[in-house]
Amino acid sequence: MPTNNIGTNNGTMINGATFAPGKVGRAFSLSGSNYVSIPDAPALNPTNAITIEYWLYRQAAVGSYDTVVKKSGTASGGTANGYSMEFNGNNILFWIYNGSWSFFWRHCPHSVWAVVSYRWSL
Repeated sequence: MPTNNIGTNNGTMINGATFAPGKVGRAFSLSGSNYVSIPDAPALNPTNAITIEYWLYRQAAVGSYDTVVKKSGTASGGTANGYSMEFNGNNILFWIYNGSWSFFWRHCPHSVWAVVSYRWSL
């Protein structure tokens, strides 16, 4: 089971997601249709800033909008606040919705370990 070492936002492996050797300890091994699901919690809803950071080893470039991290907002009949980091070919995109959309992208190499970090202030 994926365990949060800082808080209580533990996850569940979905569709055959597994662990593999990582840059520091264990890593998730994901191949497209599998993922780690973490239940919604107030601590995952930033009010003034957010930082997302992780080590990543991509084996190859992928298709369009393959999600790495995603926090979906919920609202009846419309868009609600949320954020995601997604692959698009050789790039990684960071999307955030907080009343309006913002997105940023960077090149993300494959076949090497890379640290991905993004901080956004509201």
